[in-house]
Amino acid sequence: MKFNLLIIIMFGILYAIFSLKTAGVTPEQLAVKKCSKCHYSLDIIKGKQLTKLEWISVLDRMQKKGANLSNKEYKIILNYLLRGFSN
Repeated sequence: MKFNLLIIIMFGILYAIFSLKTAGVTPEQLAVKKCSKCHYSLDIIKGKQLTKLEWISVLDRMQKKGANLSNKEYKIILNYLLRGFSN
């Protein structure tokens, strides 16, 4: 029983740390942070108007190439792309 409680507490702490890490960061700032490891700027997406499925394909391809996105970051960036760069 104590072991289960310890695991729950550990996950709670990890969640809190992760939440603090992304708190206060705009979706655009997150995209810049994550994408600028390979792309010089977000100019690569300027003027693009892709569908949701096309953006999902792009994000999936970038992850296969090494983009390290948590599920939460993936959703935030996808929503950012859909709001500003979608049909």
